[in-house]
Amino acid sequence: MIQTEKILERTRKLSRHEKKTILYRRDDVLCDLVTEGCYSGIPRDLLKECLVMYIRQDCENGPLEFPHWLHDLYYGNDERRMFQIDKAFRRIGYCKNYDNLIMLMRGKPKEIKIDVEQLIKDLDNMDEAYEKWRREIFLRDA
Repeated sequence: MIQTEKILERTRKLSRHEKKTILYRRDDVLCDLVTEGCYSGIPRDLLKECLVMYIRQDCENGPLEFPHWLHDLYYGNDERRMFQIDKAFRRIGYCKNYDNLIMLMRGKPKEIKIDVEQLIKDLDNMDEAYEKWRREIFLRDA
């Protein structure tokens, strides 16, 4: 199991320059240092996007869980986003391809504050979280 609290604490303690390095996705070694190379069940690129999201939120967790935001996005008026979410969940469920999820993470507006700690925990155990996310995104108050 990944030690989410320690990873986020180390991220908060990074210098401004180190945070910028992660923001621009330039240094895998720095990400390895922050995570101590322990990605557990999370692909490196996906965990790196979580760190980018966390740094963009001024190293604070937001009140909104990631699947809640995806639900709001899914039922918005943007058919392109709806298609991306559908495609992301087809790929996560069957072949563990996270490219579409990473694309959605990169497109998150800065004013939306996500609970990154919970996001990392869910991604670490996606086999169990997948059904929870699917229900939350597609079935909640649909």
